[in-house]
Amino acid sequence: MKSESVTTVKVTLDLEEVETEDIKEIVLTKEDGTKQTITVEQLQNGLEVEIPANSAYQPVFTITPKQDATYEVSEKLKLNAKARCDL
Repeated sequence: MKSESVTTVKVTLDLEEVETEDIKEIVLTKEDGTKQTITVEQLQNGLEVEIPANSAYQPVFTITPKQDATYEVSEKLKLNAKARCDL
């Protein structure tokens, strides 16, 4: 679905069962293919991402876990997105 105007989306991260130290890196891939490193704190506080008018772009966030010696059962987290009209 494409919008005829610029759409601002607020993206937030809810760690739920994950600890901040368990995340090695978060990267946002922008519409032009460039990558931006994002901190856990930025996403917890809410990061606004603009989607250009008439674009099919969907923000892509890659979350890389940190490998450690501690065995952990599967843990979950949530990445939420709300358009400005929902804020």
